[in-house]
Amino acid sequence: MERTCISTGQLIILVIMHVVGTTILVIPSILLAEAKQDAWLAALIALVASVPLMLLFLALHSRYPTMTIVEMLGEVFGKRIGNAVSLLCLIVYPIYLFSLTLRNIGDFMTSQIMPETPIEVIHIVFMAFVLYAVRLGLEPIARAAELLIPIVILMLFVMFIFVTPQIKHENILPVLENGFKPVFRAAIPFFSFPFMEGLLFLMILPQTNQQAKAGKAYVTGVAIGWAILFILTVLIILVLGTSESTLTNIFPTYDLAKKINVGRFFERVEITVAIAWFITSFFRVCLYLYCTAYGIAQALQLKEYRMLAAPIAILVVVFSLLAVPNPSYLRVLDVKILPFFNLTFGLIFPLILYVVALFRKPKGNPS
Repeated sequence: MERTCISTGQLIILVIMHVVGTTILVIPSILLAEAKQDAWLAALIALVASVPLMLLFLALHSRYPTMTIVEMLGEVFGKRIGNAVSLLCLIVYPIYLFSLTLRNIGDFMTSQIMPETPIEVIHIVFMAFVLYAVRLGLEPIARAAELLIPIVILMLFVMFIFVTPQIKHENILPVLENGFKPVFRAAIPFFSFPFMEGLLFLMILPQTNQQAKAGKAYVTGVAIGWAILFILTVLIILVLGTSESTLTNIFPTYDLAKKINVGRFFERVEITVAIAWFITSFFRVCLYLYCTAYGIAQALQLKEYRMLAAPIAILVVVFSLLAVPNPSYLRVLDVKILPFFNLTFGLIFPLILYVVALFRKPKGNPS
């Protein structure tokens, strides 16, 4: 199957888009609900915990630099077993993540932006654009991300700058009022949500034009994405505090942007956050669909992945509507179920693969 080639700079941008994605709206509320004013500590712990995980992903990539995760499984376990495991993982894991992300998008749009629009319409229209992008290929997706990342950075920068006058430093105190336990509980979803899902980039890393720098580019993208989320979490604490309304708010990032009011002529700029979030979420979903379709095509030894994109997209739209009946149920999935799901596929699975691979000699490029 033909492979595209993206630059390390484009890889960094795609990683940033993936890490920030829907996380920019969802994760701060989860952190605040568990750790309150210590949410920033939970973000730090999640970053530290992600280091060994990133090293594991990069160790697999450095051992098989020209192979995707599907090809690694075939190399380590043999074609039949490897392809069977690949199909199981690519059908269950990415599609589950894909559906939750799409549902987050639909819930935000119907609750904050377009309350009178049926969520089914939002899902279908959004997925139609994603499907079009994925059929164009990874390289056009990467080029589009390269063009749009300045808009994302600019809009987030505007929000960061204009909410600083409303900072109240006492909101972040006292530190560790309830001990470390709630902080660690809050760190688990943050570690799970953006970081463990990085396994999907083992489908992207082999398609960079500088393999020697691909690992560094991946780590750089994760670090920048985490920094954006960390700054955002700190600002939410400092500006909104930890009142009951903040702790129960599903989208505190959007409420933070509503606080911007400069001389009564520069206000109602929360749409900038919505635009930044929409852009990053679009590319996150594009990566899910691309990696799923490309991986299944490799496992089935097809010459083309594009024919699989539409059926997968339809399946995800249906699953996101049937499996997640309401936002409250989605919140339970994000906090209680998703971390264990990610632990299985995002940590235990690649760890087993790497341990078995240590006893096998790499054979190089499968082609």
